[in-house]
Amino acid sequence: DDRIILGVMGRRDGSSSFGIDERYQFFYRGSIAYRLSEDIEINNIDEFKIRASYGTSGPRPPFQAQFETYTPGPTTLTPHVLGNAEIKPSIVAETEIGVDIAFLDRFSATMNYAVSNITNDYLQAPLTSDNPFSSQWQNVGEIQNSTIELGINANLINTKDLQSNFNFSFATVDQKVTDLG
Repeated sequence: DDRIILGVMGRRDGSSSFGIDERYQFFYRGSIAYRLSEDIEINNIDEFKIRASYGTSGPRPPFQAQFETYTPGPTTLTPHVLGNAEIKPSIVAETEIGVDIAFLDRFSATMNYAVSNITNDYLQAPLTSDNPFSSQWQNVGEIQNSTIELGINANLINTKDLQSNFNFSFATVDQKVTDLG
């Protein structure tokens, strides 16, 4: 009866940007929303929806992360970055909760709170001085993000000849590196 909205998605990604044994990764997402305004009538509220979701994704490393790179000189090539044939996908797992409200036939507001945890992030790590290469892309970082978002929209004037809207957006992100391996 349009009260509960469910969403589920899964996908398998493959990329040659990853090591031979890490080429494929499964990502997924699930979400649920409850339209409270379908069960409870609240004066001047057109829509009141509470929602939550959890999902995963994964960015790719730089293409050159698997391969050795060299710096050309006048007469020679100098080793620069050591390739990493075992680089893995970085995994971003995010939980989000939010509220959507439409009221007085002309205003709407959206509020979100999200926490994401990134594991196996990419870092160009320095190598010891006995290695001819100066660094290597590695899966060593873990990062946590906390995000708060607020959006307000007002349809101030809506006639046949004139329309005027007002939009306000605010977001803040708190990011912490929780592990460097």
